[in-house]
Amino acid sequence: MESRLNLLEAHLAVRKAELDEQETADYSAFIDHFPKAIFFANTREALDDFQKDQRIKLLAWFLTYRETLAEAYAGADDLAVQFSSFTGRFHVGSPSVPDSFEKRCAGS
Repeated sequence: MESRLNLLEAHLAVRKAELDEQETADYSAFIDHFPKAIFFANTREALDDFQKDQRIKLLAWFLTYRETLAEAYAGADDLAVQFSSFTGRFHVGSPSVPDSFEKRCAGS
């Protein structure tokens, strides 16, 4: 199950979530970029069912983000998520590249 959210409801969901200031700002910018979109958030029940069906345990931070604002427009009943790398933090959009990485690449 998912909750359908309009622009105002999406902003309220982000404000209620336990996110840091930068993540709240990033979410708000994303929402404002799609003012006519219908947004979706996963319900705790749907996430619990998904974990049970797939025999997995999703991390607490991931659950927080999916319950806050999972996507815009779509609304499918599945979790279509692809991970390209792992860090200790979740990023809305593309994370900035650490300076050390850029320096290593420049030397190649």
